[in-house]
Amino acid sequence: MYKFVFTFFFIVSGLFAQTFQLNNENSKVYYEASKDQFFMNFKVLGINKTIKGDLEINENSYKGKLYIDSSKFDSDNSFRDNHVREDYLKSEDFPFIRFDYTIQGDMAKGIILIAGVPKQIKFPVEIVETTDNLNIKGKIQIKYSDFAIKTPETLILKANDELIIGANLNFKK
Repeated sequence: MYKFVFTFFFIVSGLFAQTFQLNNENSKVYYEASKDQFFMNFKVLGINKTIKGDLEINENSYKGKLYIDSSKFDSDNSFRDNHVREDYLKSEDFPFIRFDYTIQGDMAKGIILIAGVPKQIKFPVEIVETTDNLNIKGKIQIKYSDFAIKTPETLILKANDELIIGANLNFKK
């Protein structure tokens, strides 16, 4: 009897789960690095649209995985982009940034793996669901040092240790 009840519950609960696939055309992940110097703020924005992922919805919770190609960030400066890939993200050794996450309410939490270093993170998100799509938007401030990454610098500037990483994700049913 217990086996029947458990099997029935497992099958019925699976009927209510929905899986969405990431739509790359309408999704992006980005970083925003900055340096404050001499009353000026220098900012660099790197955008990446080479992302794989899916999202499973069960009642009021979401569970998903993202795989971000660490060699595809574009800041409109190929020299800087190569430097970021080779020296900071270590793209040859770690071709993907991975984020395993859950969302409850308006908070996302999970483990992000950057350059081989895992870190538990938590940040607010905005979710908009339509008939065929689910859009998730969020950002968090992290530190290079949290991932054993040396703070980027040039001959005259050294970036702040903090940077913002964010995402605008579009999932299709």
